[in-house]
Amino acid sequence: MGRECNKAGHSKLWGLGLGLALWCAVLVGVAGATDPITEFPLPAGSPSGITAGPDGALWFTWSTVNPFKCYCPETWDCTYTQIQCRIKNTTHKIGRITAAGAITEFPLPAGSYTNGRITAGPDGALWFTEYAPGRIGRITRAGTITEFSLPTADYYPSSITAGPDGALWFTENLVNDNRYIAKKIGRITMAGAITEFPLPAAYDIPASITAGPDGALWFTALNHIGRITTAGTVTGFQLPGGLNYPGAITAGPDGALWFTDNFGSSVGKIGRITTTGAIFEVTLPTADGIPSSITAGPDGALWFTVGHKIGRITPDIVGIAAVSLNESALCTGRTISYQATLTPGPKLTPVDIYLGAVLPDGVTFLSLVQGPSGVISVALGPSPIPFQANVLLTQSVVVPSSYTFAGFEPVGTYSTYARLAIAGSNPLLPENELDLAVQSFQFTSGAVLSLSVDAGGSVTRSPAGTHCGPGGYAFAPGTRVTLTAESYFLWFVKDDFLGWGGDCAGIGRRDSRTHGTCTLVMTTNKSVSASFDCPLCHSYF
Repeated sequence: MGRECNKAGHSKLWGLGLGLALWCAVLVGVAGATDPITEFPLPAGSPSGITAGPDGALWFTWSTVNPFKCYCPETWDCTYTQIQCRIKNTTHKIGRITAAGAITEFPLPAGSYTNGRITAGPDGALWFTEYAPGRIGRITRAGTITEFSLPTADYYPSSITAGPDGALWFTENLVNDNRYIAKKIGRITMAGAITEFPLPAAYDIPASITAGPDGALWFTALNHIGRITTAGTVTGFQLPGGLNYPGAITAGPDGALWFTDNFGSSVGKIGRITTTGAIFEVTLPTADGIPSSITAGPDGALWFTVGHKIGRITPDIVGIAAVSLNESALCTGRTISYQATLTPGPKLTPVDIYLGAVLPDGVTFLSLVQGPSGVISVALGPSPIPFQANVLLTQSVVVPSSYTFAGFEPVGTYSTYARLAIAGSNPLLPENELDLAVQSFQFTSGAVLSLSVDAGGSVTRSPAGTHCGPGGYAFAPGTRVTLTAESYFLWFVKDDFLGWGGDCAGIGRRDSRTHGTCTLVMTTNKSVSASFDCPLCHSYF
């Protein structure tokens, strides 16, 4: 479809009015983006929930930081139109907005507090969750509200969705002293009968829930994606990598489930899980971007909210490249440790894998190529050389490598890279690039001081020099550098300086209560060690 948003027609969209914030209902026209991940910035504010509307556009709630004004419509790669902005108070309401922007609000009964989750029921009404007290609400299109209390006291429901069995399913938690001490999945019939299914201990903080393509319900929980049948049988899959906070989940157009994930509370990811439990996650381009909501769009892509942006991800990603380095600054004689991680995507397509480093001139490539017996070697040339060609990524591939700087390389900013391109194509053409990961580091010249210190003491340098790798410091040729050994004292326990080694061996002075010093002239690379010991530590610890 085109870039203009379709506002015609008489379809309605329903949402919850949230208290003490300024929320704007916004619709997004679907663009024909070709990149696997595209992010569209908003002029200000943060989007939250997002859903596909009946008019072929995406609709999302948008909170601005200025409570006294709303922002005029602007155009990005997708066209968005701001429909309405209102300042909300502590009165909780259910709102209805037409595709043309007409808004009607229905106040909840006194003492009812919504927590922002609503879904269409099979009976033609809208069903929503209430935080306090824990209840499930139902509202007809005419605005008549009915409430059903949860059978267990002190529980509150969170997300809600229509199930394949003609009932509504929701997540619920019990919070006591700011701790999540119990959790359940709930089911409510059209008549208001509620059944609760306790979750296993590992499934902390169940958040979002959706109907899956396999006739079961799928939900997110701490470090897990869970599955519950309509009979109440719970299974699930643990997410890789450590501490994951999966949030929203939705059924994708490819027969899989897609979800948002905040890895370690700081790294935003979009994840995909098949009904058999195969998991694929991609890190979002936005630094510290925390995605909050995700929905399937009418264009066959997944749309999500993250930071101050609306994101779009295509479900046929071929693979994802990542790069990690041992240091951010290196100098002559130092070795950069380089590791590329290549992860398969949902679509299995032959790719060419390129690994290497871009020099400061931005043109010449140092490419890593595979030699006999799988040995990684470096080739200098005007364009990348495939590390592996015509590869079908079926599992995560980790490729470690290294490069030692000999001193003839130009000083400046280098970039290591891992690139996936269409097999047999020119990887320098944007239309052939499937994914590219880059990590930059600095290379500096000069005489290098390699310094190692044992035990609990320390060594200071004057001048300090430029750090360039583990224990390495670069100095302009001819620089006089004074090293001072600092003994460690804590009450009656002291760490004695024993002496120097390497280029400082036999230089300076040593005493159990004073410092050792050594002065070097950096005409060439130097290597120095400092030794300490703590005799009293052996007696008391």
